[in-house]
Amino acid sequence: MHLVDEMCYKPNSVAQGLAIMRKKLKFSFFIIDPADHPFFEDVLKGAQRKAEQLAQYGVEVEIHTISAYASASIPSILQTDGIAMMPLPQLEPLRRWAIEKEIPLVYYNIPIEDGSGLAYVGCDYEQAGRIAAGLCGICGNGEGKVGILSEGDSSVISCRNRAEGFQQELAANYPALRVTECYASATADLVTTAKKMLQEHPDLDIIYLINPGDYSVCRTIHNLSENPHLKIITNDLTEQQRHMVSNGLITATICQEPERQGAQPLEILFQYASNGIFPTNKNCYTNLSIHISQNI
Repeated sequence: MHLVDEMCYKPNSVAQGLAIMRKKLKFSFFIIDPADHPFFEDVLKGAQRKAEQLAQYGVEVEIHTISAYASASIPSILQTDGIAMMPLPQLEPLRRWAIEKEIPLVYYNIPIEDGSGLAYVGCDYEQAGRIAAGLCGICGNGEGKVGILSEGDSSVISCRNRAEGFQQELAANYPALRVTECYASATADLVTTAKKMLQEHPDLDIIYLINPGDYSVCRTIHNLSENPHLKIITNDLTEQQRHMVSNGLITATICQEPERQGAQPLEILFQYASNGIFPTNKNCYTNLSIHISQNI
């Protein structure tokens, strides 16, 4: 080792690149169809850009879109060196197959606690909920009535963890902000659930809106509310939300780096398959950023 140091040896990057190309690596990336959830448009962009970068090393990336609302038709994967996926119920057979075959897995957007996979890339949902609570504290001057409205129920980890972080932060630091109730629409459409919430609590000051597929419900909320100064806090930043933040329908939103969720899982798989490098952290949490009308 001392001789190597004395000779100032440096690995030949060209030779390394050629060695990687000879491996002919192939990765599979599974993503919800952006037509079902616009959030995944930017995730897809991130995956596509990373796939283009990896192509220079002879790496092939197959991107498979699946429906958010129906059972997935899993393609026959005869050869893959790694899979990036969300641990969705419709992808559970694929996940179990990959674990059995010892194929490297990287999860994104939805964490999993069974210890499988090289890493998770995505949001710290409890922290996102705490940030939303802080925004409510600012918007409401530390007091008022707050409603939580979600498309998913407690079985959806992103909904559950955001709601828990939100309520814990309010209880700890904003006791004068009172949560009336958490309304989830797992079995009913979100507009119907929003109407029910506002009929029972017409004087809400702030609504924390978690995970709606269609943000047009914000218009319904403002039309039904008796409070002309009602504030709505959301997550993510789709094109639909950009317009709503700009025109004041949404007061603020918390973004979670969707493009990174598309790119980093493929980079982790590449580093592991080509060089045997494990990610530094098992949980690769994305940065959370606040967007208001002034920075859209």
